[in-house]
Amino acid sequence: MKSRETISSSEFRVSSAVVSDSREQWLGRATPCAPRLRDGRAARRGLTRPTFNASAFSLIEVMIVVVLMSVIILGLMAMFSQTQRAFKAGMTQTDVLEGGRTATEMLSRELEQIVPAYSTVNLGRTNFFTVLETDFSQTLPASTYDRTNLTSRIFFLTHENQTWTGIGYFLVADTTVTPVNPVGVLTRFEMSDNAAGFAQRPWLLISNFNLASQGFSSYGSLSKILDGVVHFHFRAYDTNGYWINPSLASSIGRIRTNSDWSPFLYDRVDYHFTSNAVPAFVEFELGILEQGALDKYKSIPISTAQSNYLSQLAGRVHLFRQRVAVRNVDRSAY
Repeated sequence: MKSRETISSSEFRVSSAVVSDSREQWLGRATPCAPRLRDGRAARRGLTRPTFNASAFSLIEVMIVVVLMSVIILGLMAMFSQTQRAFKAGMTQTDVLEGGRTATEMLSRELEQIVPAYSTVNLGRTNFFTVLETDFSQTLPASTYDRTNLTSRIFFLTHENQTWTGIGYFLVADTTVTPVNPVGVLTRFEMSDNAAGFAQRPWLLISNFNLASQGFSSYGSLSKILDGVVHFHFRAYDTNGYWINPSLASSIGRIRTNSDWSPFLYDRVDYHFTSNAVPAFVEFELGILEQGALDKYKSIPISTAQSNYLSQLAGRVHLFRQRVAVRNVDRSAY
C-alpha cells in the first residue's frame, strides 16, 4: 500500500512539472510576441510583464519636417505655375500665328488675281483702291521711339469667265467713342455682277463697298475674318519693284497713266488705279493683338483709358508682312 502511494505521489510530481513546463513554454517561448517572464512569482501566477519602447519624435524634429515639407510644396507650386504660364503663352502664340497665317494666305491669294477693267466710265471705274482711315502710336519696348499703327480699307476687282467680282477688306471698330477705337475686326466684302451689268454700271461694286465699310446696308456679303487687328496697311509697287510714292523726290516708283493718289505723309499714300492700270506688286502689313491683351482692353469701360493701355502694348502685337505679285499687269500703263 505504501509503495502504491509513493508511486502515485511521484507520478503526480512528474505530471505537475510537465504541465508547468508546458505552461511556461506556451507563455514565454512558444508565442513569439509574448514577453519573457521576469520573476518567479509572476511565473508561478502565470502572469507576464509587458515591455514598451519609449522612443518617439521630439517637437523640434516635427517642426523641421514641417518646414522641409513646406519648402518642397512651395517649390512644386512655383514650378507648376511657371509651367502653366509658359503653356498659356505658347497657346496664345499658336492662336495668333494661326489666325495671322489664315488671313495672310487669303489676302495673298485674292490680291494676285487683281485685273484691270479697262472701263472708260468716269464714275466708278476703279480697279484698285486703298484709303487710310486711322493711325495710332505705340511705344516700343525698352525704347523711347514709337511705332505707328495704320488702318486702311482696300477694294479691288477680279474677273472669272463672265463674272466681275468686287472684293474689299476693312476694319469694323466702335466709331462712336472719341478717340476712334484703334482695334477692330477684319471684315471681308464681296459682291459680283455679270459682264453686261458691269459694263453699264461699273460703279455699283465699289459704291456698295463704300456703304458697307461705313456701316450702312449694302447688297454685298460681309464675313468676319479676324478680331484684334490694330494695323492694316498697303503699299503699291511698279513693275521694277519701286514703291509708288509721289512724296519721293525722284521719278522712280511712279505710274504714268490712269492713277492718282493722296499722300498725307511720306509713308501714307491712298491709291486709286483706273482703266488699264493696276499695281505690279502689293505689299500689305497685318498687326494682331494677343488675345489676353485684347480681352483686358475690351474690359476697360473708358475709351481714353483703353488708348492709354493699348499704347504700352507694342510688344504684344504680332506683325505679318507679305508682298504679292499681281498676275494681270498691263505694262503699257507704266
